[in-house]
Amino acid sequence: MAFKILVSPIAANDIDEAVKYYKIRSQTAAKSFKKKLLDAYKSLQMNPFFAVKYKNVRAIPLKKLPYLILFDIDEKEQIVNILSVFCTHQNPEKYP
Repeated sequence: MAFKILVSPIAANDIDEAVKYYKIRSQTAAKSFKKKLLDAYKSLQMNPFFAVKYKNVRAIPLKKLPYLILFDIDEKEQIVNILSVFCTHQNPEKYP
């Protein structure tokens, strides 16, 4: 059974900011970001058991992009909670 993906308001805002940034560069870049994000979601639905980075927070990188999806898992309910989509090029003090 596949896990359900829930995106927090903070993560949704992070995604919107990233899409806006890439749209300024090009529509193709924005579409590529969205596709890589959806690919990561599909991967998480099938197997969300990536390495724990801090307490119960896990991370998966987006392929070829400087972003990490930070999430936790509710194994009982089979839910992946997306907490943040963090740009690794930002100031490390902003790391959630």
